[in-house]
Amino acid sequence: MNAKNAIEEKLVLEKAADGAAVAGHVTLGAYFPGFQGHFPGNPMLPGVCHILVAEVFAARATSLRLELAELHKTKFFVPVKPDTPLTVSGRFERTEDRLAAEITLMSGETRVSVVKCRFRVME
Repeated sequence: MNAKNAIEEKLVLEKAADGAAVAGHVTLGAYFPGFQGHFPGNPMLPGVCHILVAEVFAARATSLRLELAELHKTKFFVPVKPDTPLTVSGRFERTEDRLAAEITLMSGETRVSVVKCRFRVME
């Protein structure tokens, strides 16, 4: 199983009463492919996997088929170890064929990373 498929399998959306996605929750265990070799004896979630979590969350939260088109700014604040529960939230703005997003990953009250990007909406 690749990293994106593993994230898709583990990400759960928390829905508001009106059915809109409010937040996502994901916990990636030591089995997760992203931890393999990054780093031996001290595993940390690679930055590219933060971006994959953001991409999977955006697609699920908006019910759109998306392809990452541009990465504007990504900040990583603290390392993520295996079995760390993460909460994912985002703000989205859609134009014709694009979706601008600012997606935040949190561990409890601690901001883990922020991904600012634009997706191509695939019809």
